[in-house]
Amino acid sequence: MTIAFLTPEYPHAKTGNSGGIGTSIKNLAIGLLAQGVSVRILVYAQKKMLALMIMVF
Repeated sequence: MTIAFLTPEYPHAKTGNSGGIGTSIKNLAIGLLAQGVSVRILVYAQKKMLALMIMVF
């Protein structure tokens, strides 16, 4: 199974800490990965980043 999240923010070393939805999605992704689920995180419109970043786990 693969689950994708589309979010305007996500914690990343280049952008600093993220609050709210970004941190919640990160925690959900970690839990899903521990259960063997494939996770994709698509980030749009985050400052100091490319227009679209795709993280594949």
